[in-house]
Amino acid sequence: MVSVHDPDRDAAFGELVRFRQEFYECLTARVDALFELAEAVLCTDGPGGVRWVVYKIR
Repeated sequence: MVSVHDPDRDAAFGELVRFRQEFYECLTARVDALFELAEAVLCTDGPGGVRWVVYKIR
């Protein structure tokens, strides 16, 4: 029988959730916009990614 419960995956997910909550709490102004921007940068896959976003902000 195959178990779908993976303790390592659950621990990693819990760590990610804690990181996101702590990061969100660190933001002071325009919290939602900054959080969404950071998430978009971290999830961007492909050429440009972070450099493109930084260029557009300047």
